[in-house]
Amino acid sequence: MKRRRIIVRNLAEAARRIRDAYRERLRERFGPGGDEEELEYHTPRHSEDVATSARAFLELVRTIDPSLVSELDLELVEIEGLAHDSVQKSTLVPGRERLRHRGYRRGDIPSAVRRRGVAVGNELASAKELLEELERYETREGRPVFPIDDPAFRAEVADDIGATFPEIDSNARIEGMRGSKVYQPHLTPKSSLRALAVATADLRGTLGSASDPRLAMKQGDAEFREVRADLKTAVARGIDRIPRSRRGRIARDVLHWWNDQVVFAKWQHALFLDSLERNERIAQSPRASAIRQALRKKHSAFDRNIAALRRRAKEMHVRYGELVDPPRLTRASAHASRDRFRDLLTEIGYRL
Repeated sequence: MKRRRIIVRNLAEAARRIRDAYRERLRERFGPGGDEEELEYHTPRHSEDVATSARAFLELVRTIDPSLVSELDLELVEIEGLAHDSVQKSTLVPGRERLRHRGYRRGDIPSAVRRRGVAVGNELASAKELLEELERYETREGRPVFPIDDPAFRAEVADDIGATFPEIDSNARIEGMRGSKVYQPHLTPKSSLRALAVATADLRGTLGSASDPRLAMKQGDAEFREVRADLKTAVARGIDRIPRSRRGRIARDVLHWWNDQVVFAKWQHALFLDSLERNERIAQSPRASAIRQALRKKHSAFDRNIAALRRRAKEMHVRYGELVDPPRLTRASAHASRDRFRDLLTEIGYRL
């Protein structure tokens, strides 16, 4: 059934109403008491942060070369930031990590998800939902506010959302370390500046721009808790019911995650710099060098945050490493071990 049309005065009014509609939609789906699961990382706040950061990205570009960024781009990129995670489907299997239904193109969808009959991944579903929303808005003269009848416009908006799809190489080497390289295969040199802005904000905006390393740490911890849905269930039942052998495996996984966050962050820095150099829209500007310099300056916190993540990983290994392979425990040391395990879970954000 076709949704009713919404009549507005201009682009600014349409954009404001769409932003408000998405904020309400995200709260209803993923907020406290929402219709869908309340997630740890992919919260309404995350989408709000992406929207704000993506718009600031394009506003900076526009101050240097106004020809690259239109008023429509500014309004759309903020909407895209809010809309990019509007669909967050996943499968929860007891005792297993969350199986996210990710994918923009059919080949993106993991085989384990396809075997469950899922044909449309979250990124594609989010893009389709956004296009349907844009279609609803008309001026008082009956003209569409957005050039939604233009196939090129529709494809570009969808591709902007598709650019946020993440792929993972879990054994990638960088600067003498091995770990997770999380990259966005659909963010290409031909991607729009909106796609570059949203994809950057989504995956590495905090790492690049946050002056307080605790923000990057908090986001990484939230992603762990969201992915490890199996642990959420176990922790909710009470840590005293978790066998000591499993506590050791959980401690190993948490410590590995903190170490892997260093590799993840290093890759985000490298991929960010590469994306600026390769983007064809920036390269075509006579102010390309100035644009890249300004964006690098805006995202100059990578090294500081990477150093903080490295320090934290080392400190946590010293503090909690014994939990991974504990010595023979007396009754007193068993209590101490349980308390350290509780501290470990609290450190990564579980509420006990």
